[in-house]
Amino acid sequence: MIVDDEPMIKKSLTKIIDSSGEFIVCGEAEDGKEALELVQRLNPHLLFTDIYMPVMDGMELIEAVRVSGYQTEIVVLSGFAEFDYAKRMLPHRIAEYLLKPVNPYDVMRLLTWLADTFKTREVKEAFNETWLWRCRTDGRRIAEKLWRLDESGYLQLLGEICADMNKLALTGAEYKTYGEQLLAVIAGELAEISGGNNKRPAISLRLSAVQNEELQAEMKQNLVRAAEELRNLRKWNQQYSIRQAISYMDNHYSDPELSLERTAEAARISPSYLSRFFKETTGVTFIHYLSRLRLEKAAEMLRTTLLKTHEIAALAGYMDYPHFSKTFKKMYGVSPVEYRKL
Repeated sequence: MIVDDEPMIKKSLTKIIDSSGEFIVCGEAEDGKEALELVQRLNPHLLFTDIYMPVMDGMELIEAVRVSGYQTEIVVLSGFAEFDYAKRMLPHRIAEYLLKPVNPYDVMRLLTWLADTFKTREVKEAFNETWLWRCRTDGRRIAEKLWRLDESGYLQLLGEICADMNKLALTGAEYKTYGEQLLAVIAGELAEISGGNNKRPAISLRLSAVQNEELQAEMKQNLVRAAEELRNLRKWNQQYSIRQAISYMDNHYSDPELSLERTAEAARISPSYLSRFFKETTGVTFIHYLSRLRLEKAAEMLRTTLLKTHEIAALAGYMDYPHFSKTFKKMYGVSPVEYRKL
């Protein structure tokens, strides 16, 4: 929209604007009062206005537009005499000041810049409308991949989100806000995935960097650090669980019904988990360890007690004496009776 009481100015600006390919003139007015009515009806993206006009001058018009809450970008047209005055009176409230007579090159450059600004604003508004949903959805996906220690997966997702954020020309403060919201969602999802278990990685919810690239790097570092902490926690939990299982076996080896399933239940882990990590931790399978434990206990009783060999076999968890004798000889090279005589 163009507001000026000089027909030649309006004609010249209209020609430049229409040829820009970025904007079209949706209305013209000769004074502020007429212009305000048009603004209320058309809500233009861009308003060119003179300062000195009859009925309502440019400054009153700008004040009325701003008070009404319109986000219209405003360009002030000013003659040389009042140009400095206008700049002093309207700090930070307009997009640009143009000196009359307007330079077509300056106007075209301004229109290009404003068009880019509007496009960025529209993209940002669209991003804001979907951000909470995306933050929740992608935050959960990142948390799930982090929980599985899928580093390439969670870093790729974070990179995609940051790439979209980079398109918005965000300020450092805006980038920081988005980043902290995402980290908060990831932390909450990790808590849910872990079932509220305290042994889960802690994610720093505060970002200290200032620049966007630094903030992105800090977010990445937070996730990598959380993954490493999770890895260490699992290693500790794994070792603790295996120690619990071994302790249970040490106290119940004499029970012929002792099994992988019962030991796993006592250690509060799944049988498949115990089977997998028992060998990883001890170097031998559960069955091999249990058999060796029972035979070592039997050998100790053969050395230190006068119990009969079949009684020792039963106390070591063997109900089948021939099987016990055969297994014992395989490990020690002699039968239980011969071992006692050594």
